[in-house]
Amino acid sequence: MAEQIAESAFSGVGQVADETRRAREVAEAAIAEAKSVHGAVESRVAALSARADESTTHAVEALTEQMHQTAAETEAKASWTVGTIVQ
Repeated sequence: MAEQIAESAFSGVGQVADETRRAREVAEAAIAEAKSVHGAVESRVAALSARADESTTHAVEALTEQMHQTAAETEAKASWTVGTIVQ
């Protein structure tokens, strides 16, 4: 009877070890997948950030050009108006 109890206990320990090993494998696979996803997200965020920087730079350049053009047009109109009044 003691032998049966010992065999049963040993069998239970083996089952626990198997379950622990399977749980560890699942955890390691989940960690690997999480690291992969993290890397992909990090890469995507970096790409989006670079694109946003490019868009911002382009917008600033376009606005600056429009401001210079508007200033030049305003100056030309002011010169014409002053020239017309002075005559």
